[in-house]
Amino acid sequence: MKTGLFVGRFQPFHKAHYKIINKISKEVDYLIIGVGSSNKHHTIDNPFTLKERVDMINASLEIDNYTIKHIPDLDDYGRWVKHALNITGKVDVVFTGNKLVKELFEKEGLEVKVLNSKKSYISATMVRDMISKSQPWEKYVTKEAAKAIKEADGEKRIKDLSVVYKNPIPTVDVIIEYQGGIVLIERKHEPFGWAIPGGHVDYGESLEAAAVREMKEETSLDVKLVKQFHTYSEPSRDPRNHKISTVYIAKGNGKPKANSDAKKVKVFTKDNLPELVFDHKKILDDYFKHKEETK
Repeated sequence: MKTGLFVGRFQPFHKAHYKIINKISKEVDYLIIGVGSSNKHHTIDNPFTLKERVDMINASLEIDNYTIKHIPDLDDYGRWVKHALNITGKVDVVFTGNKLVKELFEKEGLEVKVLNSKKSYISATMVRDMISKSQPWEKYVTKEAAKAIKEADGEKRIKDLSVVYKNPIPTVDVIIEYQGGIVLIERKHEPFGWAIPGGHVDYGESLEAAAVREMKEETSLDVKLVKQFHTYSEPSRDPRNHKISTVYIAKGNGKPKANSDAKKVKVFTKDNLPELVFDHKKILDDYFKHKEETK
């Protein structure tokens, strides 16, 4: 018997999910649907509870060769696959449209079939955004999911969670020491240019977990954090908005490969640094000064 696994957060369950699950249920004898981030709810990225999501899925699907497993987050990519498989049990093939998930399961020797996300323009992020802006969203989800969202007063919940307060945004950046140099990324989005890899801290996530996650997503490297270096909070350091960055120094393991918001990844030394965006020149000046002082 061939068992497949499809993991998603289903925040909320929408018509693309419905189409994908129906398709892959015909390719396997039994399908395990893993509800990711099962321990998170009532946040802007995860507004619905586990029960609400499970109810959306069960009410929408007309197939019977599936079961649902609850997979809570684990802020450690190196252990996440084993963590997930301990919950789901043995599977023969994993279906995903996420490049990082593909790499993680393949690293464990599992067959992975990539879903072509370009064939669908629907995403849960899009649906949540439409709800927050009072735009017509119902046609993008199943009628059963729409009913569940309304019964849970999900529209008001998402709008309340979407209120933007004028607070600084917490971020992390990591100076990855790798093969005698440091790893920098060329940004895929504005402001364009070279930068220290980093990103936003998710709600419910520690700074350390965010640093490890962002490095895996942007550079494909597994990092071991050596120390928290410094926090940079100048309001004008990012031209888009006020962001406070906690910078870590880390050791990198693996082979650098651009992912996520990174267009390119390259190792530089102090003597051949490129032009840097944000205040990253100052950060690296401070870093190299620190290295000299602690020799």
